[in-house]
Amino acid sequence: MVEINRKSTDGWVSKHFNRPISNSFSNIILRLWPSVTPNAVSVAVFSISILASIFIMLNLVIVGGFLVQLASIIDGSDGEIARKTNQTSKFGEFFDSVLDRYSDILIFTSTLILLVNYSDQSINLIIIAYVIALAGSLLISYTSAKFMALGATNDFKRTFAGRDSRLLMISIFLITSYWSLNILVLGLVIIGIITNIEVIRRFFLVKGSID
Repeated sequence: MVEINRKSTDGWVSKHFNRPISNSFSNIILRLWPSVTPNAVSVAVFSISILASIFIMLNLVIVGGFLVQLASIIDGSDGEIARKTNQTSKFGEFFDSVLDRYSDILIFTSTLILLVNYSDQSINLIIIAYVIALAGSLLISYTSAKFMALGATNDFKRTFAGRDSRLLMISIFLITSYWSLNILVLGLVIIGIITNIEVIRRFFLVKGSID
């Protein structure tokens, strides 16, 4: 039986879907390229996100959607390889986190460009949906980092607002938007609502714990 190299901060999607696949991928990579570094894997994942964004902007939403989820799955491999090869480092965590934020911005912005160019929806609605989805996604990551910087010993409990769930949702919404781009607009609104509700919940949780 293959040991699954999980993290305590894994969300539901990562724990039950992404990790089993990424662990197998990590083992294959280590067999083929024993000297691979975790940072090299982080760059490879970021490259997949760039490629996904290009396909999305070109209205090739099925390919783009699959690539988004592929990037999400392999995103766990850098940390797995670091732990398997004793290459864990604070810089590696920082580097991966920064690339993740760039990936999020690229993916969401590519959906904005897609919808502006190809959708018949109101541009105002598209921009609002984009802003609340992107802001909520970035603030989820920011609040986690800030919470830990305040001295918290454990991160927030994982919910469906986590990055693994967000990327799965955007992947599904992209693929299904092949039939109607309105699905993608609705998807951005849903992601925006879920993430911002979680940010507000965290605000009150931190306020209560500090006070």
